[in-house]
Amino acid sequence: ESSSQDISVQSNYALVMRFCHYNKVLLFLMAGVLPASSVLAEAELLLFPELRFDFLQGESLADARTTPTLDLFGTARQGRFRLLGEVVVTDEDVDIERLKLGYAFSPGMTVWAGRVHNPMGNWITQYHHGNYLQTPISRPEVARFDGRGGLFPNHIIGILIDGTHTVENHAFDFSLLAGAGPELRVGTTSELHPVDLLDVGSGKHKLNITGRFAYRPDSASGNQFGLFVSHVEMPVSGFVYDTLMLTIAGVFSSWEFEALGLNGALYRVRDEFKNGGSTDESSFISAYVQADYLGIDVWTPYARLEQSFGDDNDLYVSLMNRFIPRRQVLGLRWDVTRRQALKLEASWNHANSQAFGETLLNWSAVFP
Repeated sequence: ESSSQDISVQSNYALVMRFCHYNKVLLFLMAGVLPASSVLAEAELLLFPELRFDFLQGESLADARTTPTLDLFGTARQGRFRLLGEVVVTDEDVDIERLKLGYAFSPGMTVWAGRVHNPMGNWITQYHHGNYLQTPISRPEVARFDGRGGLFPNHIIGILIDGTHTVENHAFDFSLLAGAGPELRVGTTSELHPVDLLDVGSGKHKLNITGRFAYRPDSASGNQFGLFVSHVEMPVSGFVYDTLMLTIAGVFSSWEFEALGLNGALYRVRDEFKNGGSTDESSFISAYVQADYLGIDVWTPYARLEQSFGDDNDLYVSLMNRFIPRRQVLGLRWDVTRRQALKLEASWNHANSQAFGETLLNWSAVFP
């Protein structure tokens, strides 16, 4: 018993030290990377705490999983320079999710360098790791983060260009990305492993390129529709094939009517495993649509449908066994205060020839 307690103390100590080290990195960058000035033109640090309870169908309350999370999201700017950092702390780990330095060449174009989010679709660009920002508790499966069983690369170290071109009241947004993608490590639970920002030389990583284009009829509104395409060559470890060529193309839309918000996307995926002259090629489609009812003041009921086609015989999907191809979600969000929300969500899931229900309860907030 004493030995297990010592291991627990050592683990917690390592977690705290890693958290302190990451924050030293962020503070160093904010102090040293931006041009010297007594006062930053603008700086902000937001805290996004979350406490989540997860019940699977057939479990008792004693079996429920409790997951605390803290997301630290900071931005700073001085002149044309921009800095954005995001650190996520859980009871198991501390990760730098994003850390990027930017230069605004004009009001409509900024070039970023560092660890960025891959601009595929709409969800990944609109909502970062702070759960409070999104209406539901869960993310659509196609927007699940890499490193947590997600199918697609989300975190890339490279160069990202974000731009907007406005014509009268119309806005055309674009994002172009080139950088180092993840490594696929195959095992009992296969996962994508992005580049570790503090150990860039670890693992094997190759080129990921992505382009995203969106049109907003009203430049002052978030209503939009668009398309994206992404291609990545991934080294594969622990498997008979040593390379995966993954190409993802799709369309997306986010629209808010008087009392109804709609958000959806369709992904067409082509995956090709290679090893010398041996290949395995297949493709599938995965899509989701979510509806939020906005007409009840602080209450927001929502529903989401997720559906995949052609995934049953896809080798890549079979390896990524945490992916849920078919899912129906119902939920309710209650904004208790201006900066805190309680959410309740039930889902019916179909994966790996099995069907199961799941219930989530969540408290999330943003401070200050």
